[in-house]
Amino acid sequence: GETSNMAEKAIELLNNTKNHEYFRKQARKRAIQYFNADQIITQYETFYKEILDFE
Repeated sequence: GETSNMAEKAIELLNNTKNHEYFRKQARKRAIQYFNADQIITQYETFYKEILDFE
């Protein structure tokens, strides 16, 4: 069924080193872009200020 097809495609992806390398690099790039410490700290500060109604 759909689950076995999905598993098959995942295995193909992992076995294809060219695709694996591409996805690895893209995942790292995205993690650095969206989850860097400075950005997260700024988001937390904004969140707490909104909650405390403090500016």
